[in-house]
Amino acid sequence: MIFSAHKDHKIRIWQRPSADGTHYHLVRTLPTTTDYLRNLLLSNRYIQIRRHHKQLWIRHVDTITAIAVDSTSLLLYTASWDRTFKIWNLRNLRCVQSVRAHDDAINAIILSSQPEGLIYTASSDGTIKVWKKLTAQKVVLATTLTGHNASVNALLTMSKFNPGVLYSGGSDCCINVWERVSSNKLVWKLAASLKGHRQPVLCLASAGRLVCSGGADRMIRVWRREGVAGSSFTCLAILQGHRGPVKSVAMAISSLRSCYVYSASLDGTTKVWSVLYDRDDHEDDLSSR
Repeated sequence: MIFSAHKDHKIRIWQRPSADGTHYHLVRTLPTTTDYLRNLLLSNRYIQIRRHHKQLWIRHVDTITAIAVDSTSLLLYTASWDRTFKIWNLRNLRCVQSVRAHDDAINAIILSSQPEGLIYTASSDGTIKVWKKLTAQKVVLATTLTGHNASVNALLTMSKFNPGVLYSGGSDCCINVWERVSSNKLVWKLAASLKGHRQPVLCLASAGRLVCSGGADRMIRVWRREGVAGSSFTCLAILQGHRGPVKSVAMAISSLRSCYVYSASLDGTTKVWSVLYDRDDHEDDLSSR
C-alpha cells in the first residue's frame, strides 16, 4: 500500500490490484465515511479550532505535512500545519488519537526503531518533541528538545547504524545532532551543530555513516560522522545544480568509496548524483559528479 497526503486535509490509501500490476488504485480516504458518521452526533468528539468554530477531532483542518507508518503495530501517523498529529489504526482505518503537539505548524514526524517505539515531531515553533507509547495506541510527551533558533523542518534517525542519534534540520541553516545520554532514560544532549547551508535546511537522508542535507539555498551537502559517537563530522561534498530549493533527498551506498544521492527540487527536476570520497578522510581527494 501507498499512503499520500495533501493540502485538502485528507489521507489517501492506494493499492495495486495484483503483485505484478503497474497501476495503483485508490481504496480508501481517511477519515472514512464510517468513522466520520460514528463521531458526527457525539458532542464530545468536537474540538475548538478557532474562536467560534469547532471540528471533529478525527479530521485535520490544515495541510498534512508528513506521514509515518509503523508496519509492526499497523499504525499510521499523520502530522499537519494544524499543530496536531493523529494516529490511525490500519486494521479498521479509524483514528485512535489526536495530539495537540506544538504551538505552531508540525513540519515532520518520524518513528524510532528503539524498543520504546518513540515518535519524534518537529515544528515551526522551533522545538522537537519526543513522544513515547503509553499503550499500543496512545502516546504521551516524553521530552522537548530545544536548540534551534527558528523553525525545525526535517528529522532523521539512523536506526540501523546508531539508533541513539537524532538529526534535525532548521530554518536557522543548521543541522543539529542529538545523542541519547542513556538507553534507560529519555534524556538527550546536543552533540554537534553542522553549519554550511546559507538558507533553511529542508530535508535529510542517510546511508551508513553518511548524512546528506538539502536546503533552500539549492545545495546538497554530504556529511560523514567520524566514529559511532562524538561530534566530529566531515563535509565530503557540496552538490550544486538545482535552480530551486531542494525539498527531498535520498541516499544509497554504491561501494566502499562512493554513494548515490537522489534529490528533488522545486525547480521541477530530480537529479541522481554519484559521490566519490576518500576513505582516509582527506577532503582534497573528494570529488562529485
